[in-house]
Amino acid sequence: ATEFVTLAPGESTDVIHELANGYDFTSSGTGAYTVEPAYTEFYYQDPVTGAPVPIKATVSTSYTAKLASNLKSRNYESRKAKRHAARSLAKRSTLGKRDIAITNCASSLKNDVTLSAQVASLYVADAEKYLTLAANANSVRYETWFGTFEQANHDRVLDHYGKIRKSDLKTYTFDCECTEGSDVFAYVFPDEFGHIHLCNQYIQAEVAGTDSKAGTIVHESSHFTLNGGTKDLAYGQTRAQALAVSNSTGATMNADSHEYFAENSPALA
Repeated sequence: ATEFVTLAPGESTDVIHELANGYDFTSSGTGAYTVEPAYTEFYYQDPVTGAPVPIKATVSTSYTAKLASNLKSRNYESRKAKRHAARSLAKRSTLGKRDIAITNCASSLKNDVTLSAQVASLYVADAEKYLTLAANANSVRYETWFGTFEQANHDRVLDHYGKIRKSDLKTYTFDCECTEGSDVFAYVFPDEFGHIHLCNQYIQAEVAGTDSKAGTIVHESSHFTLNGGTKDLAYGQTRAQALAVSNSTGATMNADSHEYFAENSPALA
């Protein structure tokens, strides 16, 4: 996904959040819940330098709601997946080797999907090699996407790429059934391992380079729980770089940061 909102000075926007889509209340049960935003950091573009500058929003009020219902245990991914019940996903219980699977895609796209999976595998291998041999406190490439070098953060990212490499992107299922908007590259259900839905922006992208087909595969594969379970905390190179400065630990769990580090376009040492 690539959705964000640009606000002009003095402009505001309202967003409705369905809490049941993001939280499982079955353990905590019914009762009163006070809701406050977890992320209050935004960015504005410096009119002189053009660089992103983080600003913190002040939360003046909180929202309290009472939950009273017959609660059923079902997480966000499984609930969303029911919208696609007709597709009859084949669940993988192991990481056994198999050939790439391409479904619901135009014949003219299949070669690009296969090639981009191969390029993504090379990206991941290079990222893992770099993190193993070259990443340190003086690494521009590492600092740009993951912030000031800290061993724990470095090890977390290295673990993610290692898991992605071992899972073998060339054995994933790539599905051109997409129910999202035209501005979306791709999406996954984190617990449906190895199944990536490809969307309009993926089809339009180049095979390699910045925001590419191959980079999209790296991005989406990092979302899988078995590969580290990254989130979408900051979209785009500008916001990902700003996240690395303001919250390096957050950057290690941001999918776009993994994509851009792996694409390395433009190349950084």
